[in-house]
Amino acid sequence: MINGMRPLQFQAQTAPGGPNEQALLKDSHKLSFRVKQAIFGEVVQLTRHSARAERLSNKVIGFFAKPTDTPIPGNMSQVVPGLLRGAQPTQAGFAYLAKIGVKTVINLTDETNRDAAWVPAAGMKAIYIPQDGFAAPSDSQTRAFLQAATAPQNQPIFFHCYHGSDRTGTMAAAYRIAVQGWTADQAIAELGPHGFNTSAEMDKLKYIHQFAAQWQGKAKEFLASGH
Repeated sequence: MINGMRPLQFQAQTAPGGPNEQALLKDSHKLSFRVKQAIFGEVVQLTRHSARAERLSNKVIGFFAKPTDTPIPGNMSQVVPGLLRGAQPTQAGFAYLAKIGVKTVINLTDETNRDAAWVPAAGMKAIYIPQDGFAAPSDSQTRAFLQAATAPQNQPIFFHCYHGSDRTGTMAAAYRIAVQGWTADQAIAELGPHGFNTSAEMDKLKYIHQFAAQWQGKAKEFLASGH
């Protein structure tokens, strides 16, 4: 079992730092983001062809994304105890997730659903909530994610898209906003270190702001609104 993981509760938590600190954090990533994005893109291409690239990827991850205490590859980090986010794992990656205690994997990709076979084979539960790589999610997709992510019987949970950045980041922001009461700006400021493409994902950013305006700190009400 992953150390420190426990059932999640619908409790508002204060985002780290005030508005000024969040603004500084956001600014600090502007210059480095394009470099990070370019490096990670090269790694993604190379990992399809060679073991050498896999070693390179593992080196880059420490620069590109804040890792968890356990050295898991693939732009992976912890949202809260019991909820991990990241990129598309390999079959060996799923075996590793099972080994460290993950019970459920939520797949947000619409390109392919390799999880359907690999996740059960590793002894975990697979949940498929496909989302478009560029368009904003629908409320029904966000609701399905939050229902799965906050269900104690599913935890510990790992959720992912392909790169672990845009779709994954949007759902992480929705969790921060609805469950923990973060503002849209606070949730968005956290996305940069994970590779969120702020220049291309305008629809997702707009959705995050609209979602926060209506559902900040109102996870229970949002989940109930779908019935």
